[in-house]
Amino acid sequence: MSPAACACGEAERAIGIAAAALGVPDVLVTAAGIIRRQAATDTTDAEWDQVLAINLTAVFRCCRAVIPLMAGRGGAIVTIGSGWGLVGGPRAVSYAATKAAVVNMTRALAIDHGPDGIRVNCLCPGDVDTPLFRDEARQLGADPDVLVAESGAGRPLPRLGRVELPDRERPRRRRRGPGGRLGRQPRPVCVG
Repeated sequence: MSPAACACGEAERAIGIAAAALGVPDVLVTAAGIIRRQAATDTTDAEWDQVLAINLTAVFRCCRAVIPLMAGRGGAIVTIGSGWGLVGGPRAVSYAATKAAVVNMTRALAIDHGPDGIRVNCLCPGDVDTPLFRDEARQLGADPDVLVAESGAGRPLPRLGRVELPDRERPRRRRRGPGGRLGRQPRPVCVG
């Protein structure tokens, strides 16, 4: 997601377009994130603002846009936090701060909108082998393949999580089911 996508009104517009084309969403997953591996003293205001805009503000705006559509009929919102949103980490001040904010924003949304039939939960994964993780390695001056191997070595399953599209979920033609709802669609699966 680019900073331009975080502009006020863009989330509402995107959710509106999706709802018009596909019907009222049953689920919203806000999987947004960038990381700048820097201490506070090395983080510029522009870098701070960019991480805040993408990791927190865009997530908030998407949630705010979908809640009125789900209210009364129910639905689920799943935000993606991070293990570092729970405990912090070195040279990741803006990332840890924004992911901690996502965790508590999710709690507040659940309290406010649970009575409307909207479940709101936050997933806080550990390291997952994604382009974001590999970019993080480069920011630290590390070889991404080496960091993936080293990071996985000390875990109960000696590897990082990974994102894959299982064979049973390979993209296929979209069909409308009963009530005009789209049938089961392919989705990435995080394996960890």
